Amino acid sequence: MYAIINNGNGDYYTSTVYACYEDPTNEDGTNWWGEYYIVLNKEKNALIKHYAYDSSVKPSIRQMILYIDDNQDNWNVDKRTGIGEINISDRDSLMKMVEQSTVSNELIELDKQYHFEDYPEIHNEADIAKLMLVSGHFHDARIKQIEDTNDKLHIIFDDVWGCNIEMWFSGDVSYDISCRNPAVYDPYWLGSVMIIANGFIYFIDDEDATIEDAAGDNYCWFKAREVKYHVIPD
Repeated sequence: MYAIINNGNGDYYTSTVYACYEDPTNEDGTNWWGEYYIVLNKEKNALIKHYAYDSSVKPSIRQMILYIDDNQDNWNVDKRTGIGEINISDRDSLMKMVEQSTVSNELIELDKQYHFEDYPEIHNEADIAKLMLVSGHFHDARIKQIEDTNDKLHIIFDDVWGCNIEMWFSGDVSYDISCRNPAVYDPYWLGSVMIIANGFIYFIDDEDATIEDAAGDNYCWFKAREVKYHVIPD
């Protein structure tokens, strides 16, 4: 597992996620506000305990772990809750490193193996899956800024849970955002889908939408030959 670690106020870095645990603060199951992760510190010379959410932010909570890769194939994990740790270590060892502000060479080397792209491009379904994972399918997102120049479209989405997302569309660009005009309609997205077909990438504001839906007036949609994006934690 790999994630953007959000420290708040625009400060962030990336790290392998080595474990997911929770503070037992209720009796009825998972307390999401007590969920925390074992990750590297920003200097990447020690393990730290980093909470998944900051519930002190008002009016809504801030997501502090933004997944890029949520694969747990190399974890010992409870499949129901997601609680567990990477299989080359154990909870006691990981927590001891957190307490002593250290990290093993084996865990550092594992982190070095992951190639993080700050400005990834969309080429295939795997790329789309990463974008949807880190953005939560753009649930509660809205278009904050849009600029259309010379067949290139630049968009900034805000209110994505835990981040803003900057996107660039280029090559035979077309789009329709009229149904998200905040002066007339609700500007917030409930979800989204991205589809690669016929040499184009389609991006539509509904998880169940099809390419044919992009021809209608009831959807906000974008179509281009090339798409790239950048995640900006808030």
